[in-house]
Amino acid sequence: MEWRLSVPVLVSDTADGVGENETYWIEGPGDPDTVDVTGTPWAAALAPLAASGGHELRLEVPVDARVLDGVRRVSEIWSAWYDGVAPISVRADAVAGPEGGGGAGRVAAFFSGGVDSLWTALELRDGAAAQRTLLTVHGFDVPLEEAEAFDRMRERFDAWTTGWGGGGAALATNFRRTASGKVPWGPLAHGCALVAVGLAVGPRFDVLRIASTGGVRDPHPWGSHLETDHLLGSLAVRVEHHGAEAARWQKVRRIVEDEGALSLLRVCWRSGTDANCGVCSKCLRTTALLELHGALDRAPTFPARLDLDALARVFVRESWDVREFTDLVSLATRSGRPDVAGAASAALRRSRRGRRTLGALRRLERTPGLGGPVRSLRARRAAGRIASVPVRAVAATLIAADAGGSAATRSATCR
Repeated sequence: MEWRLSVPVLVSDTADGVGENETYWIEGPGDPDTVDVTGTPWAAALAPLAASGGHELRLEVPVDARVLDGVRRVSEIWSAWYDGVAPISVRADAVAGPEGGGGAGRVAAFFSGGVDSLWTALELRDGAAAQRTLLTVHGFDVPLEEAEAFDRMRERFDAWTTGWGGGGAALATNFRRTASGKVPWGPLAHGCALVAVGLAVGPRFDVLRIASTGGVRDPHPWGSHLETDHLLGSLAVRVEHHGAEAARWQKVRRIVEDEGALSLLRVCWRSGTDANCGVCSKCLRTTALLELHGALDRAPTFPARLDLDALARVFVRESWDVREFTDLVSLATRSGRPDVAGAASAALRRSRRGRRTLGALRRLERTPGLGGPVRSLRARRAAGRIASVPVRAVAATLIAADAGGSAATRSATCR
């Protein structure tokens, strides 16, 4: 049976609540009686949109008490990290659901085929959970319009999980086609979006795992983070930020030991499909790691050879990228590959000069009379911001249809 959970959301820029209505939805397979029709998933989903303007989030459906407190606490952390993000006020009826989240019998992990999520999937496979499920979401890194690409990816994932006795669920959402899609995805929105989708099917699980990004060595502010993810768990479902103890090169070493996992490796957000582009920073860095681990010739989703000239030209912009390339230099040196170490070192040197130039632009931006022209040079980065808006969500509706086309509707009670 297929189901769709939807909620109308009013995004208003006036005190009287006049604004534009949008419909947010999450859909997927399975028993519709195990879908959460309260406001709990939507509190997580809409928190980044409200926090980006520092305005009230109103939910006219009841919300799990722990999630209600969690989104407030997460917004306080965001406000300490980022300029222009403020703690939010959430107006909703708190509801005390059944206590849970203490056991680990039914564990689900979000899965995209990337290094972090593959490592987490391997840990889940080899763990003791009685029920092990990988959740893949259409509409996040693979856009909704790329249906054929997502189906190909899902078929490969399902074949692998079936081989070790795991389960898979392909869900979909239109979050990134709404006003929430204007919120910076990586730095702010994606962690809450993952949790929201997971909480929508929360009654099926005890634990939701989100694969770590920076890890404990590089805890830079990010939308999914060791400090924030666990705060979004409900009374019944624990949320874990998983794998922060392992560096990415260590995760790749684990992945290359499993031919099935290696065949799925997909790290590229730039392509927007089920394939790696092979030329972006993430693709080149991962290609280099595969080469150093002696597995590039066994990795069907990556180029057959490492382009050292392209690796040397990568702009290593962010602090976490510097960490990854520094690790790459160290691993290449230990592996007796001065050619790879040299290319990665060249990228770091070149990028250091580029970052100094960017720093000078930022200082000029704060200089009277020069700020406007310099800000225009950075318009692309600023395009991810949105205006300050109050956000109001009304009743959630669940529509389920069986194979014969008959449908049933269930709604949460409005206040």
